[in-house]
Amino acid sequence: MLLTKKYIIALALIAVILVSVLSLYYLLLPRVFRTPVIAVVKVYGYLITDSDRELYIKVFEEIRRNDTYRGVVILVNSPGGYASIVEEIYFLMREVAQRKPLIVVIDGIAASGGYYVSLASDYIIASPTSFVGNIGAIALAPSIIIPSELILESGPYKYTGFSYKNYSKVLKVAAENFVNKVLERREGKIKVSKEELLKGKLYPGTVAKAIGLVDELGGLPQAIAKIRERTGIRDYVLVDVTKLVKEKYVLTAYGELLWKNSTTLKASELIEMGKTPLPVLYLSPYWITDNNTEKIGELVSKYLFKSLKTTDYSKTLVIDLSHRNLFIPQLMTYFWGKLIENNIRVLFVEENLASILEKRPLALMIFTPARPYSEEEVDAIIKYLSNGGKLILVYDPAYALPTYLNELSIKLGLYFAEGYLYDMYNHYGIYRNIKVSVQSDNSTLLKNIHALVLFTASQIYCNESLFKVQTYNTTVHSFLEEQGYYTVIVVKKNTVALGDSSFLLDPYLSIADNKKFVENLVQYIRGEEK
Repeated sequence: MLLTKKYIIALALIAVILVSVLSLYYLLLPRVFRTPVIAVVKVYGYLITDSDRELYIKVFEEIRRNDTYRGVVILVNSPGGYASIVEEIYFLMREVAQRKPLIVVIDGIAASGGYYVSLASDYIIASPTSFVGNIGAIALAPSIIIPSELILESGPYKYTGFSYKNYSKVLKVAAENFVNKVLERREGKIKVSKEELLKGKLYPGTVAKAIGLVDELGGLPQAIAKIRERTGIRDYVLVDVTKLVKEKYVLTAYGELLWKNSTTLKASELIEMGKTPLPVLYLSPYWITDNNTEKIGELVSKYLFKSLKTTDYSKTLVIDLSHRNLFIPQLMTYFWGKLIENNIRVLFVEENLASILEKRPLALMIFTPARPYSEEEVDAIIKYLSNGGKLILVYDPAYALPTYLNELSIKLGLYFAEGYLYDMYNHYGIYRNIKVSVQSDNSTLLKNIHALVLFTASQIYCNESLFKVQTYNTTVHSFLEEQGYYTVIVVKKNTVALGDSSFLLDPYLSIADNKKFVENLVQYIRGEEK
């Protein structure tokens, strides 16, 4: 009996020692002897708020400090967001990718910033029907700021930080950073030119693979297979780390929530959330709603320059406001000033346009109308022209469609095309700011003019003209998608047609010969034609 008790005690001690040794041994062994875990991270939705940033900081912190995660699969379904947040997520992913295999699967859409974060992986998988690309950037320019005596600033750019005319250059830098990152991370794989990438196209998954933006067509199974190939693991467990972190820290990613609810973003809200003078986003404008027409109309309605009554219409330029015309009078100070210097009165007409034209003013100027002209008004304009009057038609495709302007212009043998012109080679800052080379001559409008820069301009068709200004042959029409020479300024008898209004604005006058053109336009209105 005694031996039996001693034997049992000995066995118990041996068992305790064995368990302790095995436990210690297990703890000291590499964790490969446990079931390996593949982390799954979902980068879904807009990347626009601090809550989105905080979520991914904690997600990748969890993956970095836990060695049980042998590999990482990133499921991307995002249109991007603020450049700063997108870039931060990219660097977080790169840090993880340098420690363990990280594979990206484009699960729906990887547009703009969604594709930027995907570049953190050296291997990108996309489903055939996914959409990939939209490479480039957008910037949300603030409104013109009028200084207040309540807040005194030490310098002219203290408010904005930039000159307004240089905003497009800031945007160009951001776009260049993006495309250079694509060329760096996809070195040797990209099969299209840098200029093609900068067009910002969104490609189906199959096309994205063909041009080298992704490596393989597939989904999660193919990503897991790639992780197993790189790590040598056989068994594995999938863990949704995004969900785990949300539950652990009680986090809600606001951008993801908006995306799931199919909510589009407002430009005004993005400017406010951006907290910078010029918020730059790696985000497609497709998901931004902004009624620019309403904003421009509000600027015109708030313009306080009230016209003085006059009896001498022979020295008066009439500006039509009776058709909710869209332009920015606050930024045309130089134009108004040169008119006054040349003894030309400016009369803003909010009603009864036809009756005003009977008084034979010096000229009539019509900016992008948002309401139709009546037959009586069209007849009055044609009669006014036949009696020697001058008409200046200005259309800006950034504000509205040319529908109502064309109802008038086609009666005069002119047609403003829908869409806009762009040039990937000859531009100022960004592709829509097209450069135009001009053959200077002795005509009033073109005297001492050699080059102009137009900002989102329209093509003008004309049945005949005294002269016309055309773009470089590298210019493309957004609807036709064809390169060629496009007409942007036409003079036909006593009618001038301009395919852009922005190049008349004060911030852009110092670019190329834009200011000289405004001066020439004033002389044309005054009556010094040659």
